Amino acid sequence: QAKLNGRPVPRHGLFLMPPPDVCCLQGYLIRCDGPLTGQHIISKQMARGNDAVRDILRRCPPELMAQVCYAHNVGKLADSPVARRILLLQKVYAFGWAHMRDYINGLPWKVPMQSLTLEGMLDAE
Repeated sequence: QAKLNGRPVPRHGLFLMPPPDVCCLQGYLIRCDGPLTGQHIISKQMARGNDAVRDILRRCPPELMAQVCYAHNVGKLADSPVARRILLLQKVYAFGWAHMRDYINGLPWKVPMQSLTLEGMLDAE
């Protein structure tokens, strides 16, 4: 079985660098279905009560956005820790480790926590 960050992940053709017209979570748990929509990798729910981070999310920066199909988005599968890990690793591949680490770790969280760093999100269960 395939492993992602040392953990088993169902693998049915996950992309490291998904084509622009394909769901970034294709092959993860369920079949893709429906139109592609922009998915925030860090959800607005994670940023509740933090206007500075929510303002960044409203701008939809490419480092924090991924194209996800309706099926993965509506069921909130795209917000799961494993899905977030998949999407973040795709962004690391696209932008580079240093850029993504600096970008994610530089977000203005009110209370800095390990779980809100790039490393923490990649280790989340």
